[in-house]
Amino acid sequence: MSYEEKMINGTLIITVTEKRFDAVSSGPITSNLQKKVQEGQSNIVLNLKNVQFMDSTGLGCLVSLFKVIGKNGSLTLCHMTDAVKDLFSQTHLNTIFKIYTTEEEALQNNKQNSGL
Repeated sequence: MSYEEKMINGTLIITVTEKRFDAVSSGPITSNLQKKVQEGQSNIVLNLKNVQFMDSTGLGCLVSLFKVIGKNGSLTLCHMTDAVKDLFSQTHLNTIFKIYTTEEEALQNNKQNSGL
């Protein structure tokens, strides 16, 4: 899976650049992010603006990452397409994850939650 990453004020922002977040594509980004969390990066914003399709494996990867971060940090999602928003709503994961319309809102929320 291809993605871009940048660091702003201690928060890692990952922008997924592919249209699919599924069984084929989600593994590399998830393992990379889990490694970063284990190395101490606990505040992450995941920008999904390009993702048109997500399957149960993609959802499972996000839940796994959410669990790895735990209460020591924050995983915030932003820029969801309507199809991905619908999936989160249908699975009720929109009640678990913090989801924002823009990257700026997500970044601001991460700053407030992490005490930055």
